[in-house]
Amino acid sequence: MKTTELIISELQKSLSLKGLQINKLDSPVTSGYSEEWDIQDSEGWNYAGFGVKNGGYEYTLAPNKSLPFEAQSTIDWVQAEIIRIHQLASSTGAP
Repeated sequence: MKTTELIISELQKSLSLKGLQINKLDSPVTSGYSEEWDIQDSEGWNYAGFGVKNGGYEYTLAPNKSLPFEAQSTIDWVQAEIIRIHQLASSTGAP
């Protein structure tokens, strides 16, 4: 399994525990990304974006003011999960 596939698969499992989902965009909207995903809740609130750029990975978090106040802890959790899963995938040696 490729690193990107492993990261997305693990993020899908993890995010579902909080009622979030990761959706691949048909075409990236962020400059320089070859692939891009949004992390959203069931109401369509965006919590983060994740993308492949120049063979590496980048993520961006939603601005605090664009989400309800109580969402901040979820944004923090999403960030920690992205970092944790990226480190996990990197340590497996997946191509």
